[in-house]
Amino acid sequence: MNKELLEAMEVLEKEKNISKDTLIEAIENSLLTACKNHFGKADNVKVTMNPETCDFAVYAEKTVVENVEDDIMEISLTEAKMMSPRYEAGDVVQIPLDSKKFGRIATQNAKNVILQKIREEERTPKSRPSSDRRLQPACVKSESLVIVGQHTTVNTFPGLVHTARHTMRV
Repeated sequence: MNKELLEAMEVLEKEKNISKDTLIEAIENSLLTACKNHFGKADNVKVTMNPETCDFAVYAEKTVVENVEDDIMEISLTEAKMMSPRYEAGDVVQIPLDSKKFGRIATQNAKNVILQKIREEERTPKSRPSSDRRLQPACVKSESLVIVGQHTTVNTFPGLVHTARHTMRV
């Protein structure tokens, strides 16, 4: 179990109102990005993450062939047979990848993918507390401007006051 990651995700979910599913998706995408940076391509790489424990697995799906032409996409029949005698040519083998061996640049890029997703989610209206999204019934009157709520300004004529539902003469 990855307790630190689970705790960090719960804090982000509470404080920033970013769903755990969104964070898991960002982590999976960041690991795919790291694989692409480390191996050159990630077409055959799959990432799975358990939302309860935050344990994740990164593996490459390779096709079993007689003669290997592409080391990234294929595995020889003899290598596959050493892993399990049930493999035949044409089968797909899942080979675990050690994400700890990714280089510094791949790791930094993965971190940036996660941070970018968090920033995007912070900017969306759904991630703000609901009290910020609604117009507040109270208002502040100045000479020619009324401010309704924290983020909304309404231009008006002197002597008129707007609330969330009404315009009144003052």
